[in-house]
Amino acid sequence: MTTTRKRYSAKFKARVALEAIRGEKTLAQLGTQFQVHPVQIAQWRKAALEQLEESMTENFLSRLRKSNSHSLGIKVSAQRCPYFLRTSMIEYRCLRRNSL
Repeated sequence: MTTTRKRYSAKFKARVALEAIRGEKTLAQLGTQFQVHPVQIAQWRKAALEQLEESMTENFLSRLRKSNSHSLGIKVSAQRCPYFLRTSMIEYRCLRRNSL
């Protein structure tokens, strides 16, 4: 007896992950609703959040590189990324205003 593995589209995974991120229902409730195991939903949610974080990080750093970071005396590099990730946009704006 052979069974075929279920394959889910990226659109379906994204929809389920979004529902899990919203947190309006438990993973068990979502599993019943979408007929997917709750552990699988948790994995999709984790992957979606990680990809979102990477996307936001890349956008922030690219905008920072395009701005006048040289006038602040700040060099944006891969080694200093954690500093910029911890620094909120408000702190960055205040720093930039004070240096101009």
